[in-house]
Amino acid sequence: MEIKKIWQYVSERHTFYAVLAINVILLLSVKFYPSMDGPAHLHNSNLLGRLFMGEPALTRFFSINGFVLPNWTGHFILAAFNLFLPAWLAEKVLLIFYIAGIAVSFRLLVSTLNNEWKGLSILIFPFAYSFLFYLGFYNFALSFVFLFFTLYFWIKAYVSGGFGAYFKVFIFLTLTYYSAILTFFFAGLSMGLLTLALSAGSLSANGGHSREAFKKAGKSLLYLFFISLPLLVLAILFVTSVQFSPASDRLTTHELLKWLVDVRSLIVYNYDGDQWVTQFFFYLLLIIAAISIFLRFKRQAGSFFQPADVILIPFFLALALFFCVPNSAGAGMMSDRYCLLVYIFFVLWASSLKIPRNAGRVFIAVVVLLHMGLLLKHHNSGIRKLNKHAVQINGASVYIQKNSIVLPVNMSDNWMEPNFSNYLGVDKPMVILDNYEASLGWFPLQWDGVNFPRLQAGGADQINGIGWLTNTAAPIKQIDYIFLYGNLAKLNENKWESLKCILEKHYHMTFYTSDNYLAVYKFVND
Repeated sequence: MEIKKIWQYVSERHTFYAVLAINVILLLSVKFYPSMDGPAHLHNSNLLGRLFMGEPALTRFFSINGFVLPNWTGHFILAAFNLFLPAWLAEKVLLIFYIAGIAVSFRLLVSTLNNEWKGLSILIFPFAYSFLFYLGFYNFALSFVFLFFTLYFWIKAYVSGGFGAYFKVFIFLTLTYYSAILTFFFAGLSMGLLTLALSAGSLSANGGHSREAFKKAGKSLLYLFFISLPLLVLAILFVTSVQFSPASDRLTTHELLKWLVDVRSLIVYNYDGDQWVTQFFFYLLLIIAAISIFLRFKRQAGSFFQPADVILIPFFLALALFFCVPNSAGAGMMSDRYCLLVYIFFVLWASSLKIPRNAGRVFIAVVVLLHMGLLLKHHNSGIRKLNKHAVQINGASVYIQKNSIVLPVNMSDNWMEPNFSNYLGVDKPMVILDNYEASLGWFPLQWDGVNFPRLQAGGADQINGIGWLTNTAAPIKQIDYIFLYGNLAKLNENKWESLKCILEKHYHMTFYTSDNYLAVYKFVND
């Protein structure tokens, strides 16, 4: 290989891993990497670990969902590491695994689809930091790591065969299922399509007369059936057993088209502020596709279609579902999920295209510039401030005794902080009554409605504007702490008059921050 070619290869490879290193450094630059649902995942993972270890004080309030849920992976990783690491460090392990995993698995998959050059694999970085990732959809995010590994090992298994190769496929497909059932279905479809495409390529290479190619395709599809069958049965049982909210919220076609052009999946804190950057990714992907297709028409020899083109089938399926499925269907935010799937498959296809190296290096530079700009913008405008609040709330847990019952009151003006009270319970066992996961049927932890006590706050079964889970048929138990966070000046508003009265009569302030962001009140026996 010529020195010039070696340098070009090394340069592209070094750029990819340099970007990955910067991504990891930014994750490490703050104590917590806050998201909307992330605090709830950390808190419930802590509870799961303690329930597995037999914490008796928690069994009265919680039970572990006995159904084999496709929503376990992130919770399992967090729970395992939280047993011997502080929550902020367990979160770091999960997020670094995700960012490094999605980058490396995507690059490996692209290398099997385009063995000449994998420079465009850098396109995965912006989409690793999707809107759903910033919302804390960790299991859905992790599912793409396992999706790419599954497809990579499936192609390897098709080429080399052997029990070991198919066993790896089974492991990663299982991890995909336990991360997100939607991604699992797309993984199965993609594996079947890739098998057919590789078989067609083999036939074309042998002049269309190879019976061996048909036998190999049939054998691979049979393996796919047996590998996926147990997981498919579990998926059907899950879909038919869990009750989801009725679908009613449907976005207009105009709105959905705008999402595609704006690349809604990359917009986080400020739609108008991010939109002018994210649209560049839309046009960049179109330019890459246009160049590749033009070169295919210009080429005199060889087939116009490539095996990687079958990736466009799950892309078009995701696109159709994006327009057809109501946003509130299933577990909710389905339009956001399908929008991300549309771009994930299109980026995978675009990264596998053959384009001139010089043009490819220009695209790499543009992607790095846009990605780093957007990432730093989100880091400085959102993550740093949210981390400050997360650290404050987590620190306030020292003023709350372990296994206490805590009623949080959200007075925050920040739409990203509805679950931030859960940072109180990421390292210490406690029952935080604002726990949305325990109220749903598709998370590992559930409220135990049978053994739950009748909870009161200073003798009141309810407070105007605040609700909590209770069992009116059970003995009375007073809520140990009331935790306020956000803009505490709101406590003087008429809306909170009944809360203020209860705090004055039955609770004593044990801690507050000088910036008026949070306060801890402890129940005082009369």
